[in-house]
Formats: sequence, structure tokens, C-alpha cells
Amino acid sequence: MKYTFSILAFSLLLVCGFLPTLVLAHTLKIDGPIGITMHIDPDDDPVARLPGKVFFYFKDETGKLDLDQCDCNVTISNGSSTLFSESFQNKDITVNEGTMTVSFPFVFPKEAVYEIAVEGVPASSTATTSSAAFSPFKLTYIQRVDTEGDASSSGSLISTLLGEHVAHIILFGGAILASLYLIYIDRKEQAALRKKKAEGKVVK
Repeated sequence: MKYTFSILAFSLLLVCGFLPTLVLAHTLKIDGPIGITMHIDPDDDPVARLPGKVFFYFKDETGKLDLDQCDCNVTISNGSSTLFSESFQNKDITVNEGTMTVSFPFVFPKEAVYEIAVEGVPASSTATTSSAAFSPFKLTYIQRVDTEGDASSSGSLISTLLGEHVAHIILFGGAILASLYLIYIDRKEQAALRKKKAEGKVVK
């Protein structure tokens, strides 16, 4: 048994524990050449009355989309009531390998089903040059909020996050313990071999 095996086991446990959540949690919608992935903290399972954050990841197959030159807006509604509406103007936009990211803080007021819509058209300065303009888009996401927290309790957010990630914590702790055990066995075997060599009991 080699030390590298313990590292491999540790890595595999981490991947098995966290990858399914990372893969399944985000919601991708596509409108023409533009795809937008929505992610909501915490863990794509927001808790009513507690602070959260909505992220949008933009990808344009044509490479024409520029959020700085976009009349873009996001709205969050519950039934006929619009609870939140904000443009992308003056928002921090990050770009990484062609993916543009913008985020908005939001507190869902109660347990309910919400509609989150993001739409955009080229700004007037860009629209005048059709070859440089991106395709207008509008995408709608349905977000269900099934848990309500207590905003007045200082420890409620921490308790909620720990509750949501208890499986991850167990997997992570188990991976560490398994890795330490494998390292212990490996070192014990190596020590036994060294002892045999010292006693001249190893046949070469």
C-alpha cells in the first residue's frame, strides 16, 4: 500500500461527496445563442427571511454579448406582485474565460413559489450597429422556497447552513479519517519492513 493511494482515496471521497451537488444545483436556460445559468446562495435552496444572493452566469456562443452595453434587468415576483426589479447598471460584472457573472442580494420574504426573470436588449449605442449587437434575450426561472428561517435570531443563518450541509460535513470528515487511517497503515507497514531489514530477516 502506497502513500499515494491514501491521497487518491481522499480525493475520490471528496469528489463523490461534492460533485453531485455542484452539478445538479445550478439551473441553465437558453435563449438562442445565449445561455444563462442561475445559482442562489445558499446551496440553491434559499431560506425565507434570511439573506441570500442570486447569481447569473452568462455565455454567448457568438461572443457579442457585453453586459456593460446591455439594457439588462432582473425581476423577482410572487404571483402578480413584483418584489424586486433592478438593472445591471453599476453592478460588478466579472468575466472569466468568456463567462460573465453578475449577482444580486435578495431576501425571499416567505415560503412560496417565485418567478425570477432576466432579460436584456442591446443598449442604444450598440443597437445602431447591427453586426455588433447581440440577440435580445429573456429567460424565466421558477424557484421554490420551502424553508423559513428566523431573521431575529443571530445564530439562525449559521444553524441553517450547517443543517443544509450536514451530509457534506460528514463526507468530508469521513474522507479525512479514511485518509489518515490509510496513512497510518502505510507507515506501520513501512516500519515493519524496516525492522525486518534491520534484523536481517528480509530475503533479497
